Amino acid sequence: MTQIVADALVNIYKTKEDRDNNTNIFLTRNTDADGEAVFSLKDFEPGLDAQKSKGIYYVRVEKSGIIKNDITRYLLMNDGHTYHKIVLK
Repeated sequence: MTQIVADALVNIYKTKEDRDNNTNIFLTRNTDADGEAVFSLKDFEPGLDAQKSKGIYYVRVEKSGIIKNDITRYLLMNDGHTYHKIVLK
């Protein structure tokens, strides 16, 4: 059974190397009570130019010493609603 994890640290990176070395964090949030960390288009691109923020991003989630590295699918940033689920084990 999957359990919701609140207050997990979610870091987003632009390169795999940055994620693997935990350097040059692009965006960061902690998960809320629902286990979600929400990032908006404005977070990715303050000028709200979706074309500039399209692409793949690298994700690192950490809670209580458990770390999960992942990669997003290609983000189009069309409607502002892309969900990426990560399971910490």
